[in-house]
Amino acid sequence: MKYQFAIMASMPLLLGVAAFQSPTDTLTHASATPAFEDTPRNVSFAHVEAVFRKHHCINCHTVSPRASAGLHLVTPARIMKGGKDGAVVVPGKPDESLLFKRVTATDRTKMPPGSTRLTQEEVETIRQWIADGAEPGKFGDDLENYYVALLKGDWKKAAEVSDAIGKMSFDDVSMDERSAALSLTPFAQLGNEAGWYKAAEIVVREKKTDDGTLNRIAWTIADPNGMWKRKDADLAIKAALQAVEGTRRSSGAILDTLAWSYHLKGDDAMAVKTEKEAMTCSDAKGDVLKAMEDALKTFGG
Repeated sequence: MKYQFAIMASMPLLLGVAAFQSPTDTLTHASATPAFEDTPRNVSFAHVEAVFRKHHCINCHTVSPRASAGLHLVTPARIMKGGKDGAVVVPGKPDESLLFKRVTATDRTKMPPGSTRLTQEEVETIRQWIADGAEPGKFGDDLENYYVALLKGDWKKAAEVSDAIGKMSFDDVSMDERSAALSLTPFAQLGNEAGWYKAAEIVVREKKTDDGTLNRIAWTIADPNGMWKRKDADLAIKAALQAVEGTRRSSGAILDTLAWSYHLKGDDAMAVKTEKEAMTCSDAKGDVLKAMEDALKTFGG
Protein backbone atom coordinates (compact mmCIF):
# COMPACT_ATOMS: atom_id res chain seq x y z
CA MET A 1 0.00 0.00 0.00
CA LYS A 2 1.26 3.40 -0.85
CA TYR A 3 3.20 5.16 1.92
CA GLN A 4 0.86 8.14 1.93
CA PHE A 5 -1.88 5.99 3.39
CA ALA A 6 0.32 4.41 6.03
CA ILE A 7 -0.63 7.22 8.40
CA MET A 8 -4.22 5.96 8.48
CA ALA A 9 -5.70 2.83 10.00
CA SER A 10 -7.41 0.43 7.60
CA MET A 11 -10.99 1.33 8.49
CA PRO A 12 -10.61 5.11 8.07
CA LEU A 13 -9.15 4.37 4.64
CA LEU A 14 -12.17 2.25 3.76
CA LEU A 15 -14.38 5.11 4.80
CA GLY A 16 -12.63 7.44 2.38
CA VAL A 17 -10.62 9.59 4.76
CA ALA A 18 -8.46 12.10 2.91
CA ALA A 19 -4.75 11.42 2.53
CA PHE A 20 -4.08 14.69 4.26
CA GLN A 21 -5.43 16.25 7.41
CA SER A 22 -5.90 19.92 8.20
CA PRO A 23 -5.08 21.00 11.76
CA THR A 24 -8.20 21.74 13.76
CA ASP A 25 -9.03 23.19 17.13
CA THR A 26 -11.50 21.35 19.31
CA LEU A 27 -15.03 22.67 19.54
CA THR A 28 -14.66 24.74 22.68
CA HIS A 29 -15.50 28.26 23.85
CA ALA A 30 -18.56 30.11 22.60
CA SER A 31 -18.49 33.20 20.43
CA ALA A 32 -21.03 35.72 19.25
CA THR A 33 -23.13 34.72 16.24
CA PRO A 34 -24.74 37.01 13.67
CA ALA A 35 -28.48 37.40 13.46
CA PHE A 36 -30.40 35.61 10.69
CA GLU A 37 -33.84 36.17 9.32
CA ASP A 38 -36.27 33.27 9.60
CA THR A 39 -36.81 32.66 5.91
CA PRO A 40 -38.54 29.37 5.04
CA ARG A 41 -36.17 27.01 3.25
CA ASN A 42 -36.40 23.36 2.35
CA VAL A 43 -33.17 22.23 4.03
CA SER A 44 -32.26 18.58 4.56
CA PHE A 45 -29.16 16.89 5.92
CA ALA A 46 -28.14 16.29 2.31
CA HIS A 47 -27.55 20.05 2.03
CA VAL A 48 -25.68 20.18 5.34
CA GLU A 49 -23.48 17.23 4.40
CA ALA A 50 -22.66 18.90 1.08
CA VAL A 51 -21.32 21.88 3.04
CA PHE A 52 -19.27 19.59 5.28
CA ARG A 53 -17.77 17.80 2.29
CA LYS A 54 -17.01 20.99 0.37
CA HIS A 55 -15.03 22.40 3.29
CA HIS A 56 -13.32 19.08 4.17
CA CYS A 57 -14.99 18.90 7.61
CA ILE A 58 -15.49 15.16 7.21
CA ASN A 59 -11.77 14.66 6.56
CA CYS A 60 -11.06 15.37 10.22
CA HIS A 61 -14.44 14.45 11.70
CA THR A 62 -14.91 11.06 10.07
CA VAL A 63 -15.78 7.67 11.57
CA SER A 64 -12.46 6.96 13.21
CA PRO A 65 -11.01 6.71 16.72
CA ARG A 66 -8.74 9.56 15.61
CA ALA A 67 -11.59 11.90 14.67
CA SER A 68 -10.80 15.45 15.74
CA ALA A 69 -12.39 16.26 19.12
CA GLY A 70 -13.97 12.80 19.01
CA LEU A 71 -16.67 14.29 16.80
CA HIS A 72 -18.09 12.46 13.78
CA LEU A 73 -19.93 14.67 11.27
CA VAL A 74 -20.76 11.93 8.76
CA THR A 75 -24.37 11.29 9.83
CA PRO A 76 -27.00 13.07 11.96
CA ALA A 77 -27.03 10.19 14.45
CA ARG A 78 -23.29 10.56 15.06
CA ILE A 79 -23.47 14.34 15.18
CA MET A 80 -26.10 14.08 17.90
CA LYS A 81 -23.73 11.93 19.99
CA GLY A 82 -21.39 14.92 20.13
CA GLY A 83 -17.68 14.71 20.85
CA LYS A 84 -15.27 14.85 23.73
CA ASP A 85 -16.61 18.29 24.68
CA GLY A 86 -20.20 17.09 24.81
CA ALA A 87 -23.21 17.85 22.64
CA VAL A 88 -22.68 20.11 19.62
CA VAL A 89 -26.28 20.40 18.42
CA VAL A 90 -29.38 21.40 20.37
CA PRO A 91 -32.31 20.58 18.03
CA GLY A 92 -34.43 23.66 17.37
CA LYS A 93 -31.86 26.00 18.94
CA PRO A 94 -29.01 26.92 16.59
CA ASP A 95 -27.81 29.79 18.78
CA GLU A 96 -27.26 27.31 21.61
CA SER A 97 -25.56 24.75 19.37
CA LEU A 98 -21.78 24.57 19.52
CA LEU A 99 -21.62 23.46 15.88
CA PHE A 100 -23.36 26.63 14.72
CA LYS A 101 -21.28 28.80 17.03
CA ARG A 102 -18.11 27.40 15.51
CA VAL A 103 -19.05 28.03 11.87
CA THR A 104 -19.99 31.62 12.72
CA ALA A 105 -17.06 32.39 15.05
CA THR A 106 -14.54 35.04 14.07
CA ASP A 107 -11.73 34.10 16.46
CA ARG A 108 -9.37 31.11 16.68
CA THR A 109 -12.26 28.81 17.60
CA LYS A 110 -13.90 29.11 14.20
CA MET A 111 -14.49 26.11 11.97
CA PRO A 112 -13.19 25.26 9.46
CA PRO A 113 -9.76 26.38 10.71
CA GLY A 114 -7.42 28.58 8.73
CA SER A 115 -8.52 31.16 6.19
CA THR A 116 -11.46 29.16 4.81
CA ARG A 117 -14.90 30.48 5.71
CA LEU A 118 -18.37 29.23 4.95
CA THR A 119 -20.50 31.47 2.76
CA GLN A 120 -23.53 33.19 4.28
CA GLU A 121 -25.77 30.73 2.42
CA GLU A 122 -23.85 27.75 3.80
CA VAL A 123 -24.04 29.09 7.34
CA GLU A 124 -27.77 29.63 6.89
CA THR A 125 -28.13 26.05 5.67
CA ILE A 126 -26.67 24.73 8.92
CA ARG A 127 -28.68 27.18 11.00
CA GLN A 128 -31.94 26.24 9.30
CA TRP A 129 -31.32 22.50 9.63
CA ILE A 130 -30.74 22.86 13.38
CA ALA A 131 -33.69 25.26 13.74
CA ASP A 132 -35.95 22.73 12.05
CA GLY A 133 -34.99 20.09 14.58
CA ALA A 134 -31.82 18.61 13.05
CA GLU A 135 -33.86 15.78 11.58
CA PRO A 136 -31.91 13.03 9.79
CA GLY A 137 -34.55 12.35 7.12
CA LYS A 138 -34.31 9.35 4.83
CA PHE A 139 -30.91 10.46 3.53
CA GLY A 140 -29.44 10.75 7.02
CA ASP A 141 -30.86 7.38 8.05
CA ASP A 142 -29.49 5.71 4.93
CA LEU A 143 -26.08 7.28 5.47
CA GLU A 144 -26.02 5.78 8.95
CA ASN A 145 -26.96 2.39 7.51
CA TYR A 146 -24.14 2.77 4.99
CA TYR A 147 -21.47 3.42 7.62
CA VAL A 148 -22.78 0.63 9.84
CA ALA A 149 -22.49 -1.73 6.86
CA LEU A 150 -18.92 -0.58 6.20
CA LEU A 151 -17.90 -1.07 9.80
CA LYS A 152 -19.31 -4.59 9.66
CA GLY A 153 -17.60 -5.32 6.34
CA ASP A 154 -20.99 -5.90 4.71
CA TRP A 155 -19.92 -4.58 1.31
CA LYS A 156 -23.00 -5.80 -0.52
CA LYS A 157 -25.29 -3.93 1.88
CA ALA A 158 -23.15 -0.80 1.61
CA ALA A 159 -23.39 -0.95 -2.19
CA GLU A 160 -27.17 -1.39 -2.00
CA VAL A 161 -27.54 1.62 0.29
CA SER A 162 -25.29 3.68 -2.02
CA ASP A 163 -27.57 2.79 -4.92
CA ALA A 164 -30.68 3.74 -2.93
CA ILE A 165 -29.18 7.13 -2.09
CA GLY A 166 -28.64 7.74 -5.80
CA LYS A 167 -32.39 7.46 -6.35
CA MET A 168 -33.12 10.34 -3.96
CA SER A 169 -33.65 13.91 -5.12
CA PHE A 170 -32.71 17.17 -3.42
CA ASP A 171 -32.42 20.66 -4.84
CA ASP A 172 -28.82 21.76 -5.45
CA VAL A 173 -27.28 18.42 -4.41
CA SER A 174 -26.01 15.93 -7.00
CA MET A 175 -27.21 12.59 -5.67
CA ASP A 176 -25.65 10.77 -8.63
CA GLU A 177 -22.25 12.02 -7.46
CA ARG A 178 -23.01 11.28 -3.81
CA SER A 179 -24.09 7.74 -4.62
CA ALA A 180 -21.04 7.21 -6.81
CA ALA A 181 -18.61 8.47 -4.15
CA LEU A 182 -20.17 6.24 -1.50
CA SER A 183 -20.07 3.19 -3.75
CA LEU A 184 -16.31 3.36 -4.38
CA THR A 185 -15.33 1.49 -1.22
CA PRO A 186 -17.85 -1.37 -1.46
CA PHE A 187 -17.17 -1.81 -5.19
CA ALA A 188 -13.44 -2.00 -4.47
CA GLN A 189 -13.98 -4.53 -1.71
CA LEU A 190 -16.30 -6.59 -3.92
CA GLY A 191 -13.80 -6.51 -6.81
CA ASN A 192 -16.35 -4.82 -9.07
CA GLU A 193 -13.96 -3.08 -11.46
CA ALA A 194 -16.63 -1.98 -13.96
CA GLY A 195 -18.83 -0.55 -11.22
CA TRP A 196 -15.90 1.18 -9.55
CA TYR A 197 -14.78 2.84 -12.77
CA LYS A 198 -18.30 3.98 -13.59
CA ALA A 199 -18.60 5.54 -10.14
CA ALA A 200 -15.14 7.12 -10.33
CA GLU A 201 -15.92 8.69 -13.70
CA ILE A 202 -19.09 10.28 -12.26
CA VAL A 203 -17.24 11.63 -9.24
CA VAL A 204 -14.45 13.17 -11.31
CA ARG A 205 -16.89 14.62 -13.85
CA GLU A 206 -19.11 16.25 -11.22
CA LYS A 207 -16.17 17.95 -9.42
CA LYS A 208 -18.06 18.07 -6.13
CA THR A 209 -16.34 15.54 -3.90
CA ASP A 210 -13.58 15.98 -1.34
CA ASP A 211 -9.89 15.98 -2.21
CA GLY A 212 -9.22 12.79 -0.28
CA THR A 213 -11.69 10.80 -2.35
CA LEU A 214 -10.24 12.22 -5.56
CA ASN A 215 -6.74 11.33 -4.42
CA ARG A 216 -7.88 7.81 -3.55
CA ILE A 217 -9.41 7.39 -7.02
CA ALA A 218 -6.20 8.52 -8.70
CA TRP A 219 -3.96 6.31 -6.59
CA THR A 220 -6.20 3.25 -7.03
CA ILE A 221 -5.54 3.60 -10.75
CA ALA A 222 -1.91 4.77 -10.68
CA ASP A 223 -0.67 2.32 -8.05
CA PRO A 224 1.76 0.01 -9.91
CA ASN A 225 0.58 -2.79 -7.62
CA GLY A 226 -3.07 -1.77 -7.85
CA MET A 227 -6.08 -4.06 -7.90
CA TRP A 228 -7.53 -3.20 -11.32
CA LYS A 229 -6.46 -4.58 -14.67
CA ARG A 230 -7.69 -1.47 -16.45
CA LYS A 231 -5.34 1.49 -16.07
CA ASP A 232 -7.07 4.71 -17.13
CA ALA A 233 -4.20 7.19 -16.83
CA ASP A 234 -6.30 10.10 -18.10
CA LEU A 235 -8.90 9.59 -15.35
CA ALA A 236 -6.16 9.28 -12.74
CA ILE A 237 -4.60 12.55 -13.88
CA LYS A 238 -7.95 14.36 -13.87
CA ALA A 239 -8.75 13.15 -10.36
CA ALA A 240 -5.29 13.95 -9.03
CA LEU A 241 -5.26 17.42 -10.59
CA GLN A 242 -8.60 18.25 -8.94
CA ALA A 243 -7.21 17.09 -5.58
CA VAL A 244 -4.00 19.09 -6.08
CA GLU A 245 -5.98 22.22 -6.95
CA GLY A 246 -8.32 21.68 -4.00
CA THR A 247 -5.40 21.52 -1.58
CA ARG A 248 -3.66 24.49 -3.23
CA ARG A 249 -0.66 22.29 -4.07
CA SER A 250 0.16 22.03 -0.35
CA SER A 251 -0.05 18.24 0.03
CA GLY A 252 3.08 16.35 -0.96
CA ALA A 253 1.17 13.05 -0.74
CA ILE A 254 -1.40 14.22 -3.28
CA LEU A 255 1.25 15.72 -5.56
CA ASP A 256 3.00 12.37 -5.41
CA THR A 257 -0.19 10.68 -6.61
CA LEU A 258 -0.27 13.10 -9.53
CA ALA A 259 3.37 12.27 -10.32
CA TRP A 260 2.58 8.55 -10.41
CA SER A 261 -0.42 9.29 -12.62
CA TYR A 262 1.84 11.09 -15.10
CA HIS A 263 4.23 8.14 -14.95
CA LEU A 264 1.36 5.80 -15.80
CA LYS A 265 0.57 8.02 -18.78
CA GLY A 266 4.20 7.77 -19.90
CA ASP A 267 5.00 11.44 -19.23
CA ASP A 268 8.02 11.02 -16.97
CA ALA A 269 9.15 14.60 -17.51
CA MET A 270 5.98 15.83 -15.76
CA ALA A 271 6.28 13.03 -13.22
CA VAL A 272 9.77 14.20 -12.25
CA LYS A 273 8.73 17.84 -12.10
CA THR A 274 5.69 17.05 -9.94
CA GLU A 275 7.59 14.72 -7.61
CA LYS A 276 10.22 17.38 -7.00
CA GLU A 277 7.44 19.79 -6.07
CA ALA A 278 5.96 17.16 -3.74
CA MET A 279 9.29 16.89 -1.95
CA THR A 280 9.13 20.59 -1.00
CA CYS A 281 5.83 20.22 0.91
CA SER A 282 5.63 20.14 4.70
CA ASP A 283 4.52 16.49 4.80
CA ALA A 284 7.62 15.37 2.84
CA LYS A 285 9.77 14.09 5.68
CA GLY A 286 11.06 10.86 7.17
CA ASP A 287 9.85 7.70 5.46
CA VAL A 288 7.51 9.75 3.28
CA LEU A 289 10.40 11.74 1.85
CA LYS A 290 12.42 8.55 1.35
CA ALA A 291 9.55 7.02 -0.63
CA MET A 292 9.35 10.18 -2.74
CA GLU A 293 13.06 9.98 -3.46
CA ASP A 294 12.62 6.36 -4.57
CA ALA A 295 9.70 7.40 -6.78
CA LEU A 296 11.85 10.12 -8.35
CA LYS A 297 14.43 7.50 -9.29
CA THR A 298 11.69 5.35 -10.80
CA PHE A 299 10.65 8.29 -12.97
CA GLY A 300 14.25 8.83 -14.09
CA GLY A 301 14.86 11.99 -12.09
